Formats: sequence, structure tokens, C-alpha cells
Amino acid sequence: MAFFRIKSSKANGSNIKSRGICYATHEQPTIDDEKYASTLSNNGTIYWLKDLTPATKYYVRAYAIAADSSVGYSEQIKMYTLPKSNMSFTIRESDSSADDERIRNAAQKAYDYWSALTSISGFNSSIGYASGTPTADCSYGGWMRVGPNQSYQKCGTIMHEWLHGIGVGTHTIWYGSTELRQGSTSGLWQGNQVNDVLGFWDNTTTPELKGDAMHMWPYGINGAHEDGGTDVLYIGTSLIAQALGEDGLPPTGGFATPCYQFDQEDDTKYYLRNEDEERGLYSSYLYDNGGTLTWKEPAGTTVSDSAAWYITYVPSTGYYRMRNAATGRYISYSSAFKTVERSAASSSENLQLMKGRVDVGDGFRGYYIIHPEAQLTPPTLTALANNKTGANGYDLKVAATTQRWLIMTQEQVAELDSAVAESIASQLSLDLSNIRQLLGTPHSEDEAGADNALTAKLDSIEQAAANATSPAQLAALVEEAKQASTDFLSVATPTSQDNPFDLTYMLDNAGLDAADGWTYADAPAINYSCAEYYEKTFNINQTLTNMPKGTYQVKAQAFQRPGSTDDVYSAYQSGKSSVNAQLYISTKNTKIKNICDDATEKSLGGSTKKIGTLYVPNDMLSASKYFAADLYDNGVFYECPENGRSFKLGLRSTSYDSYYWTIFDNFRLYYYGSMSYDELTAISEVETSTNAAPTDRIFSIDGRLVRSGSTSLDGLPRGIYIVNGKKMLH
Repeated sequence: MAFFRIKSSKANGSNIKSRGICYATHEQPTIDDEKYASTLSNNGTIYWLKDLTPATKYYVRAYAIAADSSVGYSEQIKMYTLPKSNMSFTIRESDSSADDERIRNAAQKAYDYWSALTSISGFNSSIGYASGTPTADCSYGGWMRVGPNQSYQKCGTIMHEWLHGIGVGTHTIWYGSTELRQGSTSGLWQGNQVNDVLGFWDNTTTPELKGDAMHMWPYGINGAHEDGGTDVLYIGTSLIAQALGEDGLPPTGGFATPCYQFDQEDDTKYYLRNEDEERGLYSSYLYDNGGTLTWKEPAGTTVSDSAAWYITYVPSTGYYRMRNAATGRYISYSSAFKTVERSAASSSENLQLMKGRVDVGDGFRGYYIIHPEAQLTPPTLTALANNKTGANGYDLKVAATTQRWLIMTQEQVAELDSAVAESIASQLSLDLSNIRQLLGTPHSEDEAGADNALTAKLDSIEQAAANATSPAQLAALVEEAKQASTDFLSVATPTSQDNPFDLTYMLDNAGLDAADGWTYADAPAINYSCAEYYEKTFNINQTLTNMPKGTYQVKAQAFQRPGSTDDVYSAYQSGKSSVNAQLYISTKNTKIKNICDDATEKSLGGSTKKIGTLYVPNDMLSASKYFAADLYDNGVFYECPENGRSFKLGLRSTSYDSYYWTIFDNFRLYYYGSMSYDELTAISEVETSTNAAPTDRIFSIDGRLVRSGSTSLDGLPRGIYIVNGKKMLH
């Protein structure tokens, strides 16, 4: 089967007698070839082709026939039908033949859809009547029970349970820590194939397949009340089942379902660039180097055919093959990726292509080049250092750029270079502006002439940028600008600790409008420009490289609710807190605030919860309101011992219990130059708390507000407090 929608700009109105789809296995089909047979209605008309040959290339055009019998055609598209599924089912006979028969008929109907609309292989479902089962259930692999409720002895129930059988709610890719699920166990599915299918099927530009730990919607048929018995429902469910496997939810163990993901032409030369900036994104290509695969820059201005590849697709398997245009050798895998001479390609030359989930440049996507194996981390062609390639285990993280390759024609290479150059130039302009602003921070020169040297260097970079012609040249200027800022900061010190150099511009997505730029094993949920983890351990961080020596402070708004709100408040009143989340920079860390620390006398909006006479946030929206009011701020200092160091900063928690909720926003990075760590954290001792200077707010040593509108430390536990910006011992 295949499905289409038609958009027509001129073929509208009463002068059109008919419109539809014509198709053939040869190019430029006409209405004298095959035409569509059926339509469906789902937010517009869907044209439905049936009885197509599996694993076959077709050419398709839309047509419209006017009242005068003239015919107009669209541009043709090429498509491949899926190889036919070899899934099966058996019915475990019971003492109730009537129930067995209803279940068998329902399973047969579900099978008819899935065998025609998926390429799932090796899925053999065993289905049996179980009088003690209220509705139905199914384990991964397809062992299913159906209860006596006849409203669940229908096709929709079988499909729903088969979704469990292929991994929905039953495979770690669905319920575990994976980037395919926003928020891991709850949230949106983030795979390309599902979103493309759902966007088409529901005719929407904002497709959303939502899910919890066990189920999905729409098209999950989560109960008899959702089983409308329509083709639109059953086909939609079947198409999503296929797309989930293509995205990486293995339907029968092993790995993702292979399919046609890269749109190729057999006689076109393609050029491959690694997606990673340090592995040749701006200037290098994948070459056949006499049997080995290397990425390198071309020797001259012309890219030779040793970097050109013919790519073919094998519709019977869903795999691709790549043959070098100069040597005729295939990319092959046997313990390592290499090229081999073959008169005919073998299974060693099968490559599974999977599209990345983020754009590079203006609309370009990288692809994983995978040797198919029945495991979650099959060998994947990876760009290594020193122009080498290797076979690392498949990593679906967005950050795994060294495993993805842009596959482009010569024209697309030029388009990418233009788009990337524009993007880098924009970033360079922003970097130069941010670096120039450092000069506006009141500071002293630890070396005479530091200001003039920075100004001259930035002027030189701006002039060079105006004359740059390639992404590689602009990228080199970005690095020069970073080095210029490092050189300046290493010989400059702010004149006041109250006004340090603001280096927040060095952080990616410091405001957490997105998680891009952050490193993590488990993606946080992001909403209202906040990030959260619920009942999870985590470590979300960034690494800054080539940093100047001196003292830094990282700050972030964050709090943790270490349990249920009522329990946390009760413990807090008795002076106890189980907060374990830490804000850290290099080797220094501090526990973030307890949710009770910045409770307010009035709710600030969103869903808040009352504790005693005060209010605290109770969801992401309310937390964002408290952050907007400058509450829950945290900070920690670190002294970098020498120039050129790299260090991490971020937020982490190594354990959790029930109801542990951590939410954070607005990271900032400050630099104090040669001011020492001890100087910035110096303690002013006082004999008694009554000698504390009047203050509007009193903070604990880790930055928690512990008292507002007070003139005394009386009643607070013994310890160090920040009063009027100074530390005092109480």
C-alpha cells in the first residue's frame, strides 16, 4: 500500500472532472498507466493505493483532468514499497471456542493491516483467551492474553497489545533513558520517521506522538472506547508501528528496522562530510585511500572522484551500498570499515542509513552509516582524530556528531558551505561584540597594554572576516577570537568583586530554552525556559576549553524538593534538609537550595503549594515565575591554576528517592581574574549575632536566603552567613 495527499494551485473549481494518482515502475507515469483506487478522509483527502508489489520502486505523479479532458500532471516522485512482513500469529486454543473464534478473527484483521503496512520480521505472536484477564495484555515479543470482555476481543485491542509486543512500554528504548523520548519515560517521541508519518497522516506541521511509561497516543487505541473500527485508525496505528521501528525501537530485539531514509539516485555522485566541526565539516571529505577510509581536505581546489560515491538502495532488505566513483571499491565491514573490490556486493557491504535528528547548516541532515547487526549498538562509521575512521557503537545522542555524515551532491556542498559560512560569520560577529564588552568592565591591566592589544586583535579579525570566503577560514577566526579573549583575561582583573567579567556568553543555551550544547546521559524535560528532572539521577554539564587562569564563579537558579512538599517542609522546620543536587564547577561544588528556602508570602503564579503561611512552586510554570522574581539563586567559586585549562560546570545528583524534583534555569559564568579564591570567600568574624549589621536579606554560605527584613542573626543555627555581601561567623 501507499498513501498520498495532493496540493494543487491551479487545478481547483468546477472545471475539474477528476484528480488522483497515477503510477508505474517506469518514469513519468500517465493516466494510461495505473490510477488510484480509493480515498480516505482525515483532515483532508488521502489517496490510497493498494495491491502494490512489495520491495519495488515506483514512480508516481498526481494528475487532474479538466472539463475539456485536458490533463495536468505534477512533478514525479520516486518511492519504494516495503518488503513484505513475515510476522505471524497463533491462537492458543481454550475451552471457549466462541471466544477463541472472536479473538482469531480480530487477530487476522490486525495481521492483514500489519503485514501489508510494516516490514516487521521475526515477530511471532502467541495469543490466547484468559478468563481471569480483565481486558488484555502482552509482553515484548508478542505473548498475549485476551480476557472475556467482548469489547476487547477486537482488532484495535490486538493492535494495541502488539504495540507492547514490539516495544511500546516494554523495551528500554521506550521506557528507559533515551533521547528518543522527551523526558525519557514521559513526553513526546522525538524520532524523524514517526513525526514524518504522523504529520502526513493527520495533515499537520506540528505532529506529536505522546507517551507515558506504557502507552502512546494518538493511534495507541488505549481501550475499547478508542477503537472506532475505521481504516484511518487502523492504518495510522500500523504506519506508526513501522515508523517506531525505523526510528530505533527494535520490534523483535536487535536493532532498528532498515528502510529507505536517504533519497538517492543510482547514477549521482555523492560526497560525504563528517558532521563534527573538528572532523572536517567545513572542508574535508570521506576518501577511499586504497582500501582504508580517511577524511581529509582535497589536495587542490577540485575534489577528486576518490571522494565521490555512488549509492544504491536494495528494496528487498532496506539496506544501502556505497561504491567509490574512482576505484569501484565498496564500503565493507569485517571487524572494521574498509573498501573492497567485489564483482557483486555481499552482505558485508550492506549499510543501514539512519537520519540524524538535528539540522546542520540550513536544512541539511547527517546520516549514521551502520553495519547491521542484531544489537542496540552496531558498528557505526565514525570519524576519528588524525583523519582516521573507526567503527564505534551506534550512539543516538544529538552530541554524537562524529558518527553522522552529510551526504551531498556537488551543488549541495556549495549550498552547505554558503549556509555554514553565513552561520559562522553571524556567530563570529556576536563573539567579537561580547569580547569587546569585556573592555567596558572596570578592570586593571596586570600587563601594560592589554586593552590595546585586545582591541587591535579584534580589529584585525573583523577585517579578515570581511574577506573570508570559506567556512574553514571563518571557523579559524572564531578560534582566534577565543584565544584573544583568553590572552586578555589572563592579564586583566576587575577592580571590584561586585562587578566581575561576565563570561556567560561562553555557555551554550545558558537560559535553557533548549538542551543543545549541554552534555547529559538523560535529557531533562524543558518547558517555560526551565529544565527539570523528576525522580532521576543526572549530570548535565558543559566543558569549557582553553580558559585563562584565575577565579571563576558559576551561578544558576535552581532548587530541589527532596521528597513530597509536606515532608520536606516538616523536615525543614526542624533544621533538616535532604537536598543532594549540586551546582559545580571543576572540583568545587555546593548543594542547591531547598524548595522551602525561598518560599514567598504570596503565590507568584502557576500551580503553587502552601506550606504553613508561605507558598512554594509545584510545577514548571510556577517555578519559572519564582525564577523570574530572582529567587532560588546559587553560586560556587573555583580557582583555575593555569592558562589553557579545561573544566566542566553544571548540575548533578547521584541519588534520588520518591518525589525528588530538581528544576533549574539561568546559568551564568563570572571571572574575577587574579583575585584569589580566599579573598573572594573571606570571612568577617563577629562575637555575637547581635553585632550583625542591619541587613535586608541574610544568606547561608551556599547562597540560600534564610531571612528577609531582619537586623539580627539571632535564632539562626551556628555557622557562616552572608550579610551585606560579606561572610560572618555566627
